[in-house]
Amino acid sequence: LGVLAYKSMRVQVEEFLDGFSAHPCNFYGKSPISGDSYFWDLSELTRKKSQCPSGAVRCRDYSVARDDEVFYMNLCANAMNKPRECRLLYGSKDLVPKAIGYQTADGVCYSMGDVSTGVWSLLNPNQPRKGVKLTYTGGSQCDGYTYRSVEYHFECDPYAGLGVPRAVFGDCEFVVLWRSAYACPSRPSMLLPIFFWSFSLVAVYLLARFIYNIRVKQMMLDWEAVPHIRLVRFVGASIMIFAHDFWEGLQQLAPEFSERAERTWERIRPSWTRSEYRPVQHSTTTDEEQY
Repeated sequence: LGVLAYKSMRVQVEEFLDGFSAHPCNFYGKSPISGDSYFWDLSELTRKKSQCPSGAVRCRDYSVARDDEVFYMNLCANAMNKPRECRLLYGSKDLVPKAIGYQTADGVCYSMGDVSTGVWSLLNPNQPRKGVKLTYTGGSQCDGYTYRSVEYHFECDPYAGLGVPRAVFGDCEFVVLWRSAYACPSRPSMLLPIFFWSFSLVAVYLLARFIYNIRVKQMMLDWEAVPHIRLVRFVGASIMIFAHDFWEGLQQLAPEFSERAERTWERIRPSWTRSEYRPVQHSTTTDEEQY
């Protein structure tokens, strides 16, 4: 039990520290043609050690084999594990630099990119529903002028589920093909922002007019100083009437619901409101009347 507790605690600490070298795995995009906004959330594709079975020391990163090479990678966070080739090359896993992924072969290990350089963009700006791409740069040096980079191409496929990387192309500037249902965009709802800003503007207006009535019009500090107080009272009364009628209608349509509500209230209401805690009513009869 002690060993399992230590391993679990170590995994949690490592994941907490790795969180500082990750970035949000979501993206807002806008069509240059229609002006419509779209939203992608690919955070479910990120591999985390907390997803591993209890007590597991290793969790697997995504991997793609190509000829005699194997690519290990993660998404929006550093690769969780250091490949064997990297550990042998550097002498220790602690000396292996963290990276979004590794290109490995017999006796070689290269970083594919730095997680802090992640940049989102659309696969096709004219067709946002096609998917998105995520680019990382700052990998190991490839030649005298080029450093390794990786570009994830997330293609929308509603039936693919999470999906996994299928293929890797390129020698220094890698392209990873990935079909996923999470690459299909959603349209962000504008109802909540509209309601929030409308409510804020009305509140600011009422407050400003209230202060104006007090300071400039020298009105008394009471409800009459509230601007449009008659309208406010009318709206409040209408809401109360509607709520009352709705409750009455609900009781008529669902008597059982009303009975349950009353029983629940009997259980949770304050004890001093119950009959057994009511003050004792003293008799007003005289001694002569009693005898």
